[in-house]
Amino acid sequence: MPQDNPVQGALTADCVRNWELGNIVEYPIDANVCIFQGSPVIVDGVTTGFANLPETAGGAGTFVGFSFHRRDNRVGAAQFVGDAPGSGLAGALRIRVNDKGKVVLWVAGSPTKIGALVYCATSDTFSVTKPASGAAYIVGRIAEFTQDAVTNSLTRCVVEYNAFAADLLSDMSEVSAPVAYAASGAIAPPTQPFTDVLITKAGVAVMTLALPVSGTDDGKRMRITSNTAFAHTVTTPASGYNGALHIATYAAAVGNNVLLEAQAGTWNVIENLGVTLS
Repeated sequence: MPQDNPVQGALTADCVRNWELGNIVEYPIDANVCIFQGSPVIVDGVTTGFANLPETAGGAGTFVGFSFHRRDNRVGAAQFVGDAPGSGLAGALRIRVNDKGKVVLWVAGSPTKIGALVYCATSDTFSVTKPASGAAYIVGRIAEFTQDAVTNSLTRCVVEYNAFAADLLSDMSEVSAPVAYAASGAIAPPTQPFTDVLITKAGVAVMTLALPVSGTDDGKRMRITSNTAFAHTVTTPASGYNGALHIATYAAAVGNNVLLEAQAGTWNVIENLGVTLS
């Protein structure tokens, strides 16, 4: 079978794959952005599919590694002497990124523990303390550190990073505490990758749930569990569940639940225990 056969299905013969060797990957740079060598690179933070800076992405998107070289995609920028000025258009240039390895970073927060998570707020601001607001990308864990005698507010650290493992760690660290509802009302929209909702009303709870925002909320999950043995209902706007239904009625038993995932402005039901959709 050709190595770039553009079909899918069950293989019936050997398939020669193209393999990417090493830890270098490339991403198109967003419009009018300069990424300096050594900067953490964020993809999907501003424009889907394009690379940007942590300070510009502001907490959105995914950390994909550290830039291998400097690429200036600003309007009028020239990469080398004699080059024509750049257009600044999204995707006009690409950035090479090292997505796995060990890197020396100056880290704030007085780290004392090997394995501590390191957060990134801007392209050269790192800390073991998660920022209270703004960008807070997990870039890796401390593998080694030595206190610098002169710049003693920062610690020279060897940080081991793996971009996509860091993204998983980020998702795990952002799981919010369970939210309990003891009275009927509206369930708050999710702000984290996963939200655990408990219905604790001692009686039938009549709950509402807004539709997720298409694009912004895609992939966010919410589990809504009954903690009391009553026939609670959770109602969305029209076609809120699976794009067709809008009322979830719980059988009167503790532990009944639905796991919802936001996709394209609707809630897809991923798991269902003891809940009738209509």
